[in-house]
Amino acid sequence: TDSTSNERHRLPLLVEGLSASALVVFDLGYFAYDLFDLLSGRFLYFVTRLKDKVVVTPVRTLADGPWYRDRIVFLGGEKSTERTAHPVRLVEFKIGEVWWRFVTNVCDPRMLPADRVWKLYAERWSIEVAFFVVKRALGAAALHCCHTNGVLSQVWCTLTVFHVLGSLRASVAEAAHWDEDEVSWELLMRRIGLYTR
Repeated sequence: TDSTSNERHRLPLLVEGLSASALVVFDLGYFAYDLFDLLSGRFLYFVTRLKDKVVVTPVRTLADGPWYRDRIVFLGGEKSTERTAHPVRLVEFKIGEVWWRFVTNVCDPRMLPADRVWKLYAERWSIEVAFFVVKRALGAAALHCCHTNGVLSQVWCTLTVFHVLGSLRASVAEAAHWDEDEVSWELLMRRIGLYTR
């Protein structure tokens, strides 16, 4: 109901229902030391990117090479009042000339290998694709109601159609022996009539 509030403050309420050892993947909008400590304190795992210009205090090096580094660190300065209470793992990959830096509190590489950290964060992008499809292809960018019940009805109906179309998309991909990402949402929406015969 408060469209100006920061979503980061709602995340603690959402994670209350998660069981210990659940994994949360989120973007830089949720990057906050207190949130990392809250998740670690509740035995919940997370993966996110490291913000630029964040100071790290090294604890232990797990791997150090020209294209890949893996370290246990504290985020923040030397003083305990300005850093995370729990150590985290900083996983870095050099792709081209750019270092990609990820943070997780899964400190054991056997539990979460470095390549999985990168792949998990890449999967986070699927929510952005879903938002794009819901807003653009399904027309939910403009809400047509003014009261809460109407808005919620429009959102739930749009999400229901999204899931039905997602199943159709998966079926088309399977029938054609394609990866699901090779089936365009835009083309699926344009040719939906062909699939309903």
